[in-house]
Amino acid sequence: VIEEQANRLRQIQHAQQSILVHPENLPEANFGIVYQPIQEAGGDFYDVFKLNDHVFGYFVADISAHDLGASYATSALKALIRQNSSLLYTPDETIRIVNSILLSIFSDGQHLTGVCLCLDKKKALLHIVNAAHLPVLFLEANGKYRWLEADGDVLGVFDTAHFACQSINISSGDRFFVYSDGLLESFGPDPRNREQGKNQLVEFALKNRNLE
Repeated sequence: VIEEQANRLRQIQHAQQSILVHPENLPEANFGIVYQPIQEAGGDFYDVFKLNDHVFGYFVADISAHDLGASYATSALKALIRQNSSLLYTPDETIRIVNSILLSIFSDGQHLTGVCLCLDKKKALLHIVNAAHLPVLFLEANGKYRWLEADGDVLGVFDTAHFACQSINISSGDRFFVYSDGLLESFGPDPRNREQGKNQLVEFALKNRNLE
């Protein structure tokens, strides 16, 4: 019985991992990832996709609860983001559509936070919609950095949710870091709170900003 349950968990893990995009699958999007679920599968999710030859979309989300039930929502979320991301929609319009659909399929208490980014390489412009997620770390090539704080509501809760879109001019060598709370916080014998985690993230980003 134990071995059978373990096999089922591995199948869930493999299914979730199979829908994730890796840098070698889309090298022109210029991204790197670290994805380490605390359980066999969970509610943290990301996606990267191409809208045309010079426009790319990036999405990171954290679904409420980190049990196996949350992992089932990730495939639906991927489909929603892909189906409603196009050059016809601005990123905030995409997020509004996704929010309206999630309202009808989420059960009571379920919600998610997320960040949607749209990069236009030709115009050197990045659009960001942060739906109550952790702030995005914007690190310029010259070493200056700033936090782009959330300016939107959680997804899947409010009919009249607010989602704002920030637009940022970018240059070659600029970097953006998007993550979930598992990167910043730690518990146990060596605890780390969110602010300490943010400080360590900045330190790491500055130290390694010249890596390709």
